[in-house]
Amino acid sequence: MKATISLLCLVLLHLGVASGIISKQRPLLSFDCLNQPGCQMVNGKQCCQSKGRQSSRGSIRTSLPGVCQAFGTLGSACLMYPKQLEDGTYPVCPCGIGYRCVASGVKDMTYGQMGTCESQCTDNSECNEGQCCRIGEVLKGRKKRSVYTGVCTSFGTLGSKCVNGTDPLTHNNVHTECPCASPLDCNVSDGYRTIPVDFAKCGI
Repeated sequence: MKATISLLCLVLLHLGVASGIISKQRPLLSFDCLNQPGCQMVNGKQCCQSKGRQSSRGSIRTSLPGVCQAFGTLGSACLMYPKQLEDGTYPVCPCGIGYRCVASGVKDMTYGQMGTCESQCTDNSECNEGQCCRIGEVLKGRKKRSVYTGVCTSFGTLGSKCVNGTDPLTHNNVHTECPCASPLDCNVSDGYRTIPVDFAKCGI
């Protein structure tokens, strides 16, 4: 059975190279690609990223527009609204399974809002010590959902946004905003009260 699977993989690889969908021009089984299906043929865990975002130093250029790269993991740069370019490649690979793109405040003039890939969570217990499962402000259409998906975020530092009073999401073992790290307290109000969640900042 293993021999049959290996032979099938070799046949698919040969067909991909022969058709120009992929090109074995790089070491360690790294491939240039025509579009996303080219990388799925080689490894379903990769995306076809545009060479426009790649450094040409130390690489072998081909006529194909992209190169197969791993989907984003923790800390990887990402686009808040990823979409494929006209040539079928991604300007930046999207976050992989188990990660979500969180805005970093940086905007690319061509591709829009940038971010970093962060670990997804549905419960505080899935995060490390000193972190909570932060959902952010819940949109009206999501209020009745039994499961929320957030990102593991460190407890608030001085000046961080926090919930003033009771966080309505704590009964789901998640948070709208993470609590302030000790010895800080959520006590710096902006003077305005919002409903159903009132926000403030972490202070001493």
